[in-house]
Amino acid sequence: PCRGGADVHRALLRTLFASFALLPELAGVRAIVVCDGYKLAKPGGKLKLKGGIVSPTIAEGYAATLSWLRAELQRGAAWLSAQRVELLELPEWRGWSSAVEHALRLVETPHVMVIQDDRCFTKRFGQLLPLLAAMRAREGEVGYVLLPTRKQRDYVATMRSLAGRHG
Repeated sequence: PCRGGADVHRALLRTLFASFALLPELAGVRAIVVCDGYKLAKPGGKLKLKGGIVSPTIAEGYAATLSWLRAELQRGAAWLSAQRVELLELPEWRGWSSAVEHALRLVETPHVMVIQDDRCFTKRFGQLLPLLAAMRAREGEVGYVLLPTRKQRDYVATMRSLAGRHG
């Protein structure tokens, strides 16, 4: 669910999928859109969007977004045509890591790319294939790679502090 409502969430999804054009290597790949559920806040209770606790208004917007996305997938919307898109709707809120885990259960490939709906590519990333080659060459040593966002000025220092010296 998104505090900005269905229109904002639709714009985020369209922008995300449009940004994949900056990575032609992603053309035709399988894309699983995971839609985490939610819990309604108690009347007068505190909203915690990152905790899946939403107001009835936000829940209605989320339901409208899911309905729209289902319809877009069914009609083969052009903005989704570069990938093989599947929708995974979780019946209740699970949280980010558990939602990703549910999607990973559907995947048999040795590598996956996990992208949040509010993150998109803003410029060409020409290192995707060399990055995959490096991961394959160091199988068992490199389990994942995090790509920096614009907000991360000192990416290396940030990752070392989060993951530890040998993370």
